[in-house]
Amino acid sequence: RVRDKMASGERDDPHSELDILRSIYLDEVQIDHDANREHPWMLSITLHPSTAHVTESQFVRLTLHLCLTEQYPDAVPTISIRNSRGLSDEQIQRIQKELEEEAEKRRGEQVLYQLIETAALCPVCREPLTYDLGRLSTAADPDRPLEPYIPSE
Repeated sequence: RVRDKMASGERDDPHSELDILRSIYLDEVQIDHDANREHPWMLSITLHPSTAHVTESQFVRLTLHLCLTEQYPDAVPTISIRNSRGLSDEQIQRIQKELEEEAEKRRGEQVLYQLIETAALCPVCREPLTYDLGRLSTAADPDRPLEPYIPSE
């Protein structure tokens, strides 16, 4: 129900949308409000691929910052990516561009949930899988024998 409301783009004030995000992301999202700033609402969330909360397996992450003016959602949020790990500059720029295009495309709608979910996609998964079958079939055999997978019990 909460996500349905976010996905529908219902027009409410930012407080309502931010409350919904708090209920979805709980302690993962930080929301700061200061009416004296140019962007009174600042939201930040650190995102990483799902690894069942095993932090040693989280080789890729980024912190997404979304800054909202009083005109939001009619004005798109200012988007920045900080504290990235395991991402190239090119990947960060590509994610930033994708988020900015999504925000612009949905100007006038509540878009914060969609931006967070878009940024949370694994950057490796965003890359198209390309391979040269001819080159793979003529490649030399591995130096070591293949090890069979044996699941732990």
